Parts: sequence; C-alpha cells; structure tokens
Amino acid sequence: MSQKTIDQSRCTRCNRCIEICPLEIFEIDPLTSFPAVSRPKDKRCTACGHCAAICPQNAIDLQDDSLQGPPGREAEPALSPDQVAAYFVRRRSTRRFRPEPVEKGTLEKLLDIARYAPSGVNRQPVSWSIAYSPGAVGKLAALSVDWMRSQIPLKTPLSLGLRFDILLEAWEKGKDPLCRHAPHCIFAHAHKEDRMAVTDGTVALAQVELAAAAFGLGVCWAGYLNIATNSYQPLKAAAGIPDDNACLGVLMIGRPQYAFAGIPKRKAARVGWV
Repeated sequence: MSQKTIDQSRCTRCNRCIEICPLEIFEIDPLTSFPAVSRPKDKRCTACGHCAAICPQNAIDLQDDSLQGPPGREAEPALSPDQVAAYFVRRRSTRRFRPEPVEKGTLEKLLDIARYAPSGVNRQPVSWSIAYSPGAVGKLAALSVDWMRSQIPLKTPLSLGLRFDILLEAWEKGKDPLCRHAPHCIFAHAHKEDRMAVTDGTVALAQVELAAAAFGLGVCWAGYLNIATNSYQPLKAAAGIPDDNACLGVLMIGRPQYAFAGIPKRKAARVGWV
C-alpha cells in the first residue's frame, strides 16, 4: 500500500484517476469536490501507479520510497504501427555469438526495461541473476552436462524425450548445445511457492528479449539450462539462485556473430472469433 496524496493546487478535477484505478480506490470528496483516496479501500492498492501516470497535471504522488521510475514525465515515443510490426517480426533467436562481453551498464538497462513488464496484481516477483564473469557460462553448462550424464542411465522421461545422449555427444566434441558459447546468461527467478511467478517471469524475460535487439544484442532462450537449474542443486547454487526460489527461465545473450538478411516465413495465425 502506498500513501497517495493529491495536490489540489494542480488537480483540475478531470477525474481520470477515479476512472482508471482498477481497484476503485479513488472517490469524490463531497466537501471539496476533488478526487480523494478512500483510506479503507487504499489497503487494496497494488502500487500499479496508473493513477499518477494518467494525471495530466502530475498532481498525484504515490509517496513510496521502494518504487523507482524514470526521471520526470517522459513523452511517449511516436512509433507507428508499421514500425512496431517491423521491429517485432525481425526478432530472431541468436545461436552464434561473438566472444566479447557486453557492458554491464547495457545489461542493467535491459533489466530496467523489464521492471515495467506486467505482472499479476503488480507484485513484480521476479529477481535476476547474471552469469557475467569470464568462464561463468561455461561452468554452468558443464554442471548441466554433469546432471544430464547422471540421468541417462536412469532413462528418465526427460533424458529420453530431450535426447540427452545427443547433447552429450555434441559436448564431448567441444560444442556447447546448451548455452551456445554465449558470453552471458540471464536467469529470472522467484519464490518456488509463487504459482503466478512462472507467467510473470516469462513475460519479463520476453521483454528483455524484445528490447535486446535495440542494443545490438542477440538472445536465445536456454531451455535445457533452465530445466537443469531446477533439477540440480549445485547448478542452482552456482547460478546464484536462493534455495527457496525457482528458476523461471534463462536467456543466453551477447553480440550476434551474424546479422540476418531477411525474415523467415511463419504459419498463418490461427484465429477464432466469438
């Protein structure tokens, strides 16, 4: 809950805050005719910030020191639908990376963008761990291989369905089918009892992936590493994920070795209208 205040010297009584609040926390004060916060209802507040963001006069202050945002009220970028479509359809998974590291500041900017990804009831449960230092990703890939090697004799459904034997064969030849020799990996994690966190983490990771291209970076989802991290405690610890948390997803990230010249074809959208 945030202790919201409304600056009546700025407020024009447009009442947008009343209309936009999903939990109906605002109401008209009968004494002043200004919007006001219903203190009993304020306990429901998820600090989504839509009331402050919708106010054209910047009259609402959430007064929550735990929240951070961009300085000032930045204007929305004027992106046309065609520009957005062109950017999105050019997204490609990168599996060939250049070896040089990405600046920490660039990765921090990506995660700052991911802070604005939607989450259930605005809980923002996702935490991050980055395999950054030289050799860190290779160490994690090697631990994943150790776990996979232990599963093959057991003939577990995962080892058979995901063909761990083929992955290990490639590993023994000096290839890295798990992390593709990426310079870095980004892990999203949250408390393992949080049932909504998997969706929230997937959305946040997708936001990182989509934003990465604007920074000249390539990304690929590391599904094998994600499975191994949640199955093998030494790997989970090496990835910097607390015991009480579960890995929600992993992204390999770095500068792509090659640039794609075109856009591949995809199946037509399957849509039903009700």
